[in-house]
Formats: sequence, C-alpha cells, structure tokens
Amino acid sequence: MTRSPLIGLDRHVDVALRLTTSPDNAAAAARAMGAILAEFPAVPARLAGVGHRHGDVELTFVVTLGSVEQVAQSSPDARDALAVLHRITTLLSAYEPCFTTIPERDSIEARAARQLLERDDNWLSVQQDADSQSTVSGVTS
Repeated sequence: MTRSPLIGLDRHVDVALRLTTSPDNAAAAARAMGAILAEFPAVPARLAGVGHRHGDVELTFVVTLGSVEQVAQSSPDARDALAVLHRITTLLSAYEPCFTTIPERDSIEARAARQLLERDDNWLSVQQDADSQSTVSGVTS
C-alpha cells in the first residue's frame, strides 16, 4: 500500500455496500454475496456490519478498490473490484444494494459482524449445507 507522506496512513479506496433482507433470507443474501466474491478471489472484501432496521437485516460489505494510485490509473485490480461492485448491484438488486458508510470499528453493527464471523467463519460460503445455514437472528448487538 502507498503511504501518505503527511500522516503515514495507507491510502486506499474502500467502498461500502449495504444489502437489506428479511431475517429469514439473510444467510441466502450472504451466500449470494460470497458467490460473487468467489469469482474474484484477489479482490479484498469483508463483512463489516450486521444491523437491523424496521424488522429487516442490513449486511454491510466493504470492497477495497486498491490504492489511490491503482484507482487513478485504472489498474486491473481496481477494475476487478469495480466489476465486483457492478455484479453485486446488478445480480443482488432484490436485496436493495446501496452505497453507505463503513461502520465504525466499535459500532454495534461492526461488533455483530465480528461476532457472527467468529461463530461461523464459513458464513459467506456457497458450499454451506442447507441444514447448517447460519442466521443473524442469534447475533447479539
């Protein structure tokens, strides 16, 4: 990663997308997201937040486009990351994908995502059996 000469931080571009679904369909939404991410294994992406609003579950994913320079130069990695965002917004339109802010590390949503992933690190796996599907209803926030 490229370091900023002023403050020493990595300069990269992260984009957050939120999917909204019913509690019963949250695992299916995550597996659909996992299938898209599996097509682009080199693109860094993560579940950053799990929340709820008005009876719906909100899953926030972060996709890293690359360093600022990679994005500015439209590098192959940056283009792949943009392809991931395009596929998510196109193929998962039923889950109302929208760009959003990245949850703060100590937010309830971020803690819920970490707790879910700690409990079941294969939650995004498309290979998961129907009998062992994880749901977010057991995640405490």
